[in-house]
Amino acid sequence: MESGGRKGSYFFVIDAFVAAAILAITVIVVLNFFVGQRAPAQSFAYARDYLGFLSSTQVRDFHNEVVRQQIADGNITDPRNTIATQLLLYHNESKDDLAWQLLNATVTSLPADLAVNVSIDDGGAGFVLYNRTDNMLEYRRTHLAVRSIEYTIINQTIYGPYVLLVEVWA
Repeated sequence: MESGGRKGSYFFVIDAFVAAAILAITVIVVLNFFVGQRAPAQSFAYARDYLGFLSSTQVRDFHNEVVRQQIADGNITDPRNTIATQLLLYHNESKDDLAWQLLNATVTSLPADLAVNVSIDDGGAGFVLYNRTDNMLEYRRTHLAVRSIEYTIINQTIYGPYVLLVEVWA
């Protein structure tokens, strides 16, 4: 009779180990699922900081080969312009390829897995200056946008307001 009682206790011990293993595997899977996702607040901070960088950094203070080449080619005539102002000038001169190159050089400060779109609205339809998205965009849950109102001076005439829009998907 004693040996039958021991067999029953082995069953309960094995059952407890199986339950603990299932619980541990479930916790590990759930925690790994949430570790890879960026919080929306962090993505919004990236977008806000990036737009602030574009609006406040002068071209001469952004040390990059693209900027040096655009200055050497005569495309950037006043390096004291902010990057956002230079983008507006390029847009007004229909040099959107140069605007794309400049934005491509600046967007390297953002995480590579962050989908980014930079566009400009001059009162009509918005125009996309730069787009870095992936084919997984439809699976992203959060779309965040930050706007800034910008003006530019061309030949002593003020042009604007322009709305510079930075969108990110998290």
